[in-house]
Amino acid sequence: MLQKKEQVYEALRRLDQALGKLLPGDWKIELILIEGAAVIVRHGGKRWTEDIDALDKSRRLWGLGLLEEYGLHLVSEALLNLHPDYEKRLEKIEEPAGLKKLTVWLLGPYDLAITKIGRGLTHDYEDLASSDLAGKINLARLIKLYNEAMQYWIGPAERYKQNLQIALEYLQKERKT
Repeated sequence: MLQKKEQVYEALRRLDQALGKLLPGDWKIELILIEGAAVIVRHGGKRWTEDIDALDKSRRLWGLGLLEEYGLHLVSEALLNLHPDYEKRLEKIEEPAGLKKLTVWLLGPYDLAITKIGRGLTHDYEDLASSDLAGKINLARLIKLYNEAMQYWIGPAERYKQNLQIALEYLQKERKT
C-alpha cells in the first residue's frame, strides 16, 4: 500500500530500474499519474492507494504484467473521464531524481478533479475535499471544464451532472471548515 509520496517515488524508481533491463536502449516511457497516486504526490492526499494508476501514452508497457511486481496499473485513456484538452494542463514532476527510462507527468489539478468527479465514488469526493487540491481550483472554472468534458463521455449525462453536484457539496463544505 502506498500512502506517502516517498513510497510512490520508490515504486517508480524500482519500475525504472526494471525497464532499464526490459526496454531497448533509446526507448523512454512517458507515464501520466492519475487517481490516488497523483493526489498523494502533488496534493497531500490522506488516503492510501494499492497501486499506481497511470496512462502510458506510448503503449509500450501494455502486456508486461507490471501490476503485481511494481504496483503499476495501466489504465486506458478511453476508460477515463477526461477533458479533451487535458494534455495541455499536464504537470511534469522532477521527482524521483535519476530516472532513466521514465518521464513522469501528473494530471493538472482541474483534470484530476474532473476524473475523480466523473467516476462518482465516495472516496474520490473525499480525496478532493481532504487534500489541498480543493484549494487549488476555482469552482467556476472547474464547472466549466467539467461540463465541456462531459460532452465527450459515454453514459448517462444525468449521472455525470449528479456527480458534479455531490462533488461541489463536498468541496463547499470543506471550504467552510
